Amino acid sequence: MNKIMEVKNLHKSFADNKVLNGVSLDVYQGEVVSIIGPSGGGKTTLLRCLNLLNEPDSGDIIFEGENLIDPNTDLNKLRMRMGMVFQNFNLFNQKTVMQNLILAPIKLLKMSKDDATLKGINLLKEVNMQEFANTRVEVLSGGQKQRVAIARALMMDPEIMLFDEPTSALDPEMTHEVLQVMSNLAKKGMTMVIVSHELSFVLQISDRIVFIADGNIEEISTPKEIMKKPKSEKTKAFLKQFLEK
Repeated sequence: MNKIMEVKNLHKSFADNKVLNGVSLDVYQGEVVSIIGPSGGGKTTLLRCLNLLNEPDSGDIIFEGENLIDPNTDLNKLRMRMGMVFQNFNLFNQKTVMQNLILAPIKLLKMSKDDATLKGINLLKEVNMQEFANTRVEVLSGGQKQRVAIARALMMDPEIMLFDEPTSALDPEMTHEVLQVMSNLAKKGMTMVIVSHELSFVLQISDRIVFIADGNIEEISTPKEIMKKPKSEKTKAFLKQFLEK
C-alpha cells in the first residue's frame, strides 16, 4: 500500500495549553483512519493540522511526498487535493446548492461552468441530493447541508477526505443519511481520516482506529483489536464508558 500522508512528531499548543505532544501517524492510500478519544484530547486539532488549518509548532506533515511545513511548498495547490468536511458545514447560505458546488472548480481548476454543472449533477446523485440542485442552502436541513458539503469537497477530485465530527450537529435520522454517504465513499476506496464520536459507525467503517488522549496517541489498532484487546488504560476507560451507554 502507498503511504499518502506521514505525520512526524507533531507538537501544537494554544497559549499555555499543550494540545499535541509529538504525535506521529501514517495514512495509506484507500484506507479509512478514524481518530477517537475524549473531548479536549487533541482529535480535531490533529485533523486540522493535516491541511494546516491549525499550524503546528513543530514536526512534519508529508502529503504525497511534499512537506506541508516547508515554506517553499505550494500549500494552496496541495490543499486542493484534500477535501475537508466540517461539523458546521461551511456552505454559502445565500447561494443555491449547485452554486456552492461549482464555485471552487471554476475558480481554482478553471473548469467551464457547463462541465462543473454536469459534474455537480452527478455528485448530487451520489449523495441523493439531485432534486435540490437549485435550492438555496439556507432552507435545507442539517443532514442535507452536510451531504451537499461532502459533494462540494468531492468536486475537486481530492486524494484524501478529512471529516471533522461530520454528524455532531445532526439528529439521529440525519446522522444516518450522512454516515451512509461516507460508507459509500469508503467502499469506493476513498482515503479518509475521520474524527467522530459515532463509535459504532467508526468501528464498522475503519481500517484502523487512532485513540488520542491528553495530546498523545495512546494506540493505533484495528477495530477488532481495540475492542477486544485495548492496550492503554485510557483506551479501556473510554471504551467502557461507551459500552455502558
